[in-house]
Amino acid sequence: MKLQVTVNKLNRRKSPVTDFANKSNVVEVVSNGFTFESVAQIENNLGIWHQDRDGFWAWENGLSAEESLQINYNQQIQNIPDKWKTTVGEGIIVAILDTGLSSSFQSNFNIIKGYNAITNVEDEFEDNFGHGTFVAGIIAGNSENIKGIAPNVKLIIVKIADHFFDTDFAARGIKWLDERCPVKPDIINISADFPASTNADFFASKFTLFNQKGIFVFAAAEDDSKLFGNDLFFPASEPNVYAVGKLNADIVNQGEINDKIEFICGDIKFKSVNEFTPTNGSSYSTASVSGAVALGLASHDLEQSNLTRKDYIDQQIQRFSAATFDNALKIFRL
Repeated sequence: MKLQVTVNKLNRRKSPVTDFANKSNVVEVVSNGFTFESVAQIENNLGIWHQDRDGFWAWENGLSAEESLQINYNQQIQNIPDKWKTTVGEGIIVAILDTGLSSSFQSNFNIIKGYNAITNVEDEFEDNFGHGTFVAGIIAGNSENIKGIAPNVKLIIVKIADHFFDTDFAARGIKWLDERCPVKPDIINISADFPASTNADFFASKFTLFNQKGIFVFAAAEDDSKLFGNDLFFPASEPNVYAVGKLNADIVNQGEINDKIEFICGDIKFKSVNEFTPTNGSSYSTASVSGAVALGLASHDLEQSNLTRKDYIDQQIQRFSAATFDNALKIFRL
């Protein structure tokens, strides 16, 4: 059963209680509109309680059943011009370097090319982990349940990992994308980190080249308390890569955020075409920024600005947080 929170605030608990004054087992407070799937129910003196797939419990009187679970990220995203949203990313190509894309969901995307850096085979990029599919859904999903930020973009899927990201496979994927892929992306999304290792000079040269060609590269930087330091994960640490982090509201005052990070998302609970359990992290924040900038690039083509597309986006993103949703902490650095 799919449920939606209908009260202003509702506690998610480790177990049902018989007295609402007992707050000791509250793990999270969710807001009106929060959705989850009920997998078990029990009844006590306070009524019926529902357990979700995370193992937490919520009181039924704050919930209502709904026939379908639908999310439209294109409409939820805030602090960008409304005209950007109307482009839905038409005419823009996004390359996703990740764990691939599950064949079960490929029909929900406009995939124009792919490559498996592990097997060195083109157009075979099955996702055995789910991370890449989740990322793709945020950017460009177009299923019954999920509409991504830029659902009309075309995708290049480059599989560079199964579970753990390896520097050599990442290098092979980037080399293929630059030298052998017959179509060129406008945006490269890397919702991951991997060691530069012996390929450091190679990565630096490729990211510089992408920058010179006006290709935007977004990479996951750090989560939460790791934002407060001088170092970043690679490749977000590269000067020609836009670094994206994720920050919880309750730790915002813990220190100075690393000034190398261009975008910071708040504590957004993302869902995607392959997973409806809410989750967050700089991986998914990175995808949201890539999707938002895809809208901006499409808008530039419509406006016929005298600025180059890169200058146009650089100018625009100083005015808004491209990764801010209605339940997010509105923080933006550039």
